[in-house]
Amino acid sequence: MDCLDICPDQLVVHASELLSQTTKDVDAAETYKRILFETMAKHYSQYREPLLCSRYHDIHAGIIKLMESGETGQALEAAQLCIRLLEPTWREELHRLLPFMAVAGSPGAYKLQKQNTNRTVVKRTFAKAIVQNKSLSKVQTEGLAMFLMDNHTEVFKIPTSLLQMVRKKLLSLQEGRNPNAIAGFTFCKRVTQKEFEEQKLQTTFEQLQQLMQDVSQDRNMCGKERNRLLQDFRKHHPSVFSHCFPNCWLEAEHQ
Repeated sequence: MDCLDICPDQLVVHASELLSQTTKDVDAAETYKRILFETMAKHYSQYREPLLCSRYHDIHAGIIKLMESGETGQALEAAQLCIRLLEPTWREELHRLLPFMAVAGSPGAYKLQKQNTNRTVVKRTFAKAIVQNKSLSKVQTEGLAMFLMDNHTEVFKIPTSLLQMVRKKLLSLQEGRNPNAIAGFTFCKRVTQKEFEEQKLQTTFEQLQQLMQDVSQDRNMCGKERNRLLQDFRKHHPSVFSHCFPNCWLEAEHQ
């Protein structure tokens, strides 16, 4: 019942009236659950800002990427950090909503709809209240919401790596060392010098190739200007040019 504190007074009063009218028989508990769910669903069906702030959409996308690659441990840690960034009131509301969703969505709970599982109903009802991100698909958005629900006992904890980092910095202060010399969170993958050079060449090649194709296919550019640009490409980037236009290159070699 604590989750009703999230709802506005008007909805709470209405729910209380319905609950008071319920007869105390064997079906009373099921009726209570139905009224509670319908009240929460009505509240979150109204347009409102998602609990996961939209300005952190890049973080949401990063969590999804970790989930899709099977790195659930890192995804959980990223989610913990993301929740740390929320306003306290929004974090508290999410702290109430996720456990409610987990209970309502469990297979053994009150059957919300005959044609769908409880988990499906909960997902469809509350996903948009948690996250709205135009760069994510509906499946990804719902997946993130369900990930938070499934891990609601863990996502509000302080990440272990953050605690370890703070301990290291405190220890460095006690020992008279510079705490800023200790690296914080790193979201980049370290590569060797050889790998870096290979990635740099590959990325440059792909971007030049795309640019050359854009020029050759631009119908708004006059033929003279397009030919001039392509000749410049052939002169300064012959390997890219030959890859894009092998026949043209061969003809040029035999002229």
